[in-house]
Amino acid sequence: MKENKCGSCNYCCKVGYLLLSEKEYKKLKKIKKFKAKKGYMLSLNKGCPFLIKNECSVYKFRPQDCKEFACRKLISQKIKQNKDKK
Repeated sequence: MKENKCGSCNYCCKVGYLLLSEKEYKKLKKIKKFKAKKGYMLSLNKGCPFLIKNECSVYKFRPQDCKEFACRKLISQKIKQNKDKK
């Protein structure tokens, strides 16, 4: 089974919420206008406003939440691969 590389599905850019620090919010707001809820929370249910042509347009400046996202698809795939090896 071929392992998916991070970035191939953009699942993390399309679900849930993204919590931004004040610093991240201000930096990203200069790049592109977007709506955030109270406390710098950005809904991703309609897709991240920085996801353009299935690529992160702010990857170099991506928020900490993006860097630390635990992709369930990749985790479950790795668990399945480990079971298959046994």
